[in-house]
Amino acid sequence: ATLARYAHLTQQALKKHSQWIVLPEAAIPFHQVEAKNYLDHLAIQAKQKHSVLFAGIPLIDETENYYNGLLMLGHY
Repeated sequence: ATLARYAHLTQQALKKHSQWIVLPEAAIPFHQVEAKNYLDHLAIQAKQKHSVLFAGIPLIDETENYYNGLLMLGHY
């Protein structure tokens, strides 16, 4: 439900030709590999509208420690 909500809000912002869209910390509750299809879809939408999407996402280091990260998608 959360991912669908953020996708909907992102689409609304893109319709308004927002240059930057910023989602909150940990907006994407999965590792980048697990969320690939979702992220690819958002990236394509952002690129088409010449927008940049920033989203919080967990990062995992080589010792499997988790950190809050920031992902940038779209046109930059």
